[in-house]
Amino acid sequence: MNSIEKALAILLSFTPDNRPMRTVEISHRLKMNKATVNRILLTLKNKDFLVQDHSTRCYRLGPSTALLGRAVKQSLNGRLVALSKPYLDSLRDKVGETVHLEVLTGGRIFLSYSAKGIGQVTVTPRVGDQMAINANAGAKAIMAYSPQETIENELNRKLKKFTTKTVTDPGKLRKEYEKIRTTGFAYDRGEYDEDVDAVAAPIFNHEKRVVAAVVIITPSFRIGSSIESGSLERLKDTAIEISDRLSML
Repeated sequence: MNSIEKALAILLSFTPDNRPMRTVEISHRLKMNKATVNRILLTLKNKDFLVQDHSTRCYRLGPSTALLGRAVKQSLNGRLVALSKPYLDSLRDKVGETVHLEVLTGGRIFLSYSAKGIGQVTVTPRVGDQMAINANAGAKAIMAYSPQETIENELNRKLKKFTTKTVTDPGKLRKEYEKIRTTGFAYDRGEYDEDVDAVAAPIFNHEKRVVAAVVIITPSFRIGSSIESGSLERLKDTAIEISDRLSML
């Protein structure tokens, strides 16, 4: 291997859990000369791709690798919106309601795309707004399928109350997340805006991890007729179609 290949092999040796390792361990694991490994480690450390604990002398991945990871995530999120747009527009045309795409990025959930329906809802979040895990249907759908540790961390934060219907009790939200995992749908019944209801279905990537949600937004007085007209099945089919496309990337 040349120097670049050796440096990449060293960086990859820290995956998947970024366990701290000393020079000799990396040398043995990769069957590389210790002096060569030490030289490459120092170079990677100087560029912040690795950091070293002065007491243990162990290395682990540094902030520069995190920057690369964020760049990849941003790229994937952009591709996700572009990939999803035709399906979201098609769903909007079929149900006649506004359709949103809420995306998980950087540990937070944002409204990333909005396909405006014929009868537009006048009060909705704007593209770029952060969604609430206790009030917005898409954010609930994403949170329900997130790792348990993530759920608990988020529920330990102070939850904002948007309307009289907003749930802020962690115990009630845990039960709601369980129901979402059972039915495959998440609801917002006037919890973010009293006059607006929503229903959402999760989107999964090729690793079967939840990354986004498709949301149908409708005025509260129209949610019943929307569900009866078959919108739920169309919503579910759209989420599955986008997930299937993501699995090919």
